[in-house]
Amino acid sequence: QDIIENKPTFFVDMFRVRIDPKKSENTEKMLVFNFSNGTTAGLHVRRGIAEFVSDPTHHYKQADISFNIDSKTWAALYLNATTLEDAAKSGGVKMTKGSMDDLKAVMDLFDKFDPSKNFTIPEIETDDFR
Repeated sequence: QDIIENKPTFFVDMFRVRIDPKKSENTEKMLVFNFSNGTTAGLHVRRGIAEFVSDPTHHYKQADISFNIDSKTWAALYLNATTLEDAAKSGGVKMTKGSMDDLKAVMDLFDKFDPSKNFTIPEIETDDFR
């Protein structure tokens, strides 16, 4: 979690691969994350993809949804350890453009991290291949 907190924009970039192409095929939204450490990043969700935008102020699509978020809250959301509703109640997410319902609708287009579905590949002895 500390790694995510220390590099929130990097993990916005990594988050883009969780987009569900089928769910998001008819979506055209630009999200802007304004982190408490002063950094900003965006995700342009369109036609089944999510494009990482390192500098949303210079992107051709202006923000549809913009919000302030602290890095600790982003880490918890990224790891599916909290919900947007709980993050908003605690003050970790504050909308600056659009509504919480708008943000939730777009964030629900991304797969949720489920640690129980992760698996490790067992180590193999080299003798097993002889």
